[in-house]
Amino acid sequence: MLFLNRRGLMGSVSCRSCGHVIKCPHCDVSLSLHRNKKLICHYCGYEEDEAKTCPSCGSKYIGGFKAGTEKIEDAVKETFPGVRTLRMDADTTKGKTGHQDILNAFANHEADVLIGTQMIVKGHDFSNVTLMGIMAADMSLNAGDYRGAERTFQMITQAAGRAGRGEKPGRVIIQTYQPDNYSVLAASKQNYDEFYETESAFRSMMNYPPFCHMLSVQITSEKESDAAGKAKLLGEFIKSKNYGVLIFGPQDAGIAKLKDVYRKVIYLRDADYNRLIQIKDDLEKQLLDENKYRTAHVSFDFDPTNGF
Repeated sequence: MLFLNRRGLMGSVSCRSCGHVIKCPHCDVSLSLHRNKKLICHYCGYEEDEAKTCPSCGSKYIGGFKAGTEKIEDAVKETFPGVRTLRMDADTTKGKTGHQDILNAFANHEADVLIGTQMIVKGHDFSNVTLMGIMAADMSLNAGDYRGAERTFQMITQAAGRAGRGEKPGRVIIQTYQPDNYSVLAASKQNYDEFYETESAFRSMMNYPPFCHMLSVQITSEKESDAAGKAKLLGEFIKSKNYGVLIFGPQDAGIAKLKDVYRKVIYLRDADYNRLIQIKDDLEKQLLDENKYRTAHVSFDFDPTNGF
């Protein structure tokens, strides 16, 4: 049996009284609670001891949403006493041969259940796997990325393909909070045509790639005021030119602060790829004014495949 958990962590820690989430002081992401009672940032490695009270309101009602691979492994062992498990995540694969050692052990029948993150989904062929479980299968739908449905469909179909690869039939169980979402439904039926038709119609209606093009203008600085100020200047310049493109932002990036660097982004959308290139060229000329922009770094990404 394979058990895929999307997060691979024991979860963020939040206060049930005021809603405060404990975040990394260096990155705009929540710290994750691990079994050793440490809160760890998986972007920069920062860690601190588990909080006993809320640092915002002092409430004792603070804790983690524990739904990661470690918690799943504990639940499997408790439910099925004597079952042999292997866990494959960022913590168990740190060594040079960590990934392959775990896969070899599972292939040699040294465990009955392999529990892991998305790293167990692609390219693995185990003929005796007859059951695949997918936890939190819809997390990609909430990632603030127009490719969320595509990634959800891709992940579920890839994971499902790990079961029933030998003579024995396979079965897949999908845990989701959005069972009626078109990507989840199509993936559960392995219906590629159905997903393609629905996703194409949605992207066409919303003017998303491949029916239009996008330009991401990314502004970063070690000072929040500089990042915000330079992003505002660039945004005003773009709007003053009346390019006739759709403009979103400036706004915080998906992760507004990473390793003590503040991040802003402006998104431009238009069917004419050459017009976006012209905008990029015009912005680069503006950036030559070091007096205005020397305290920030600006980069560009066309039709970005990952959020910023």
